[in-house]
Amino acid sequence: AKLQGHEGRVTTASFSADGQRILTASWDNTARVVSIYAWNVESLEQLLARGCRWLHNYLIYAPNLSDSDRQLCRKK
Repeated sequence: AKLQGHEGRVTTASFSADGQRILTASWDNTARVVSIYAWNVESLEQLLARGCRWLHNYLIYAPNLSDSDRQLCRKK
């Protein structure tokens, strides 16, 4: 989805703790809060699972990761 409302480049985007909103900050010195319900998006859990599938080989083979970093996407 396209972020609306900023006049400059978006430099930061973060999910709220409950995963229901995204906070964005821009070079135009503005911040916006967007409900994820405004978009047709995956749940935070689905998004994290997709990210872990994408990172799978990196987490196995990257030479400079700590053991704890390698465990980020392991199911408990």
